[in-house]
Parts: sequence; structure tokens; C-alpha cells
Amino acid sequence: CQALVSVQDDPAAAEGMRGRLPADRSLVGSASELVDRIRGYAELGVDEFILPDFTLGRSHDDRVAVIDRLWEEVYAPFR
Repeated sequence: CQALVSVQDDPAAAEGMRGRLPADRSLVGSASELVDRIRGYAELGVDEFILPDFTLGRSHDDRVAVIDRLWEEVYAPFR
């Protein structure tokens, strides 16, 4: 699967991001919400996500910070 992923701790920011990204190709929410959503895909047999990085931040450092957070807070239960 491929999904645009956005970790948003603020519910208002998450809602705003959902309004800007295509609903059928994006995962937006807090780390725990993303874990739940990804778990649903895993239960359906999905075992790999392609993560485009252009939604993760403007600079290289921003993108690396978000990828680190995803790795520690979202993907950890699936390793």
C-alpha cells in the first residue's frame, strides 16, 4: 500500500490536513490513531507501506524528524 501519512497531535490540525489530502490515499491522526489504522491494514494482509516523504516536512531535517517519530511511535508495534 502507499499512503500519505501525517502525524497530527492536535485534532484541529488533523482535521485541516484531512481536508487537504485525498481521503482514499492518506492516513492522518495522532500516533495512536495511526497505529490503529495501520493495524487494520495489517489484519487485511497488508505487510508493507510505501511512505512518500513530500508530506512529512519542507526540509530534509523536518522529514527525518517525522520519519524518526513514525518509526518510534507508530511502526514500533509492527516490528
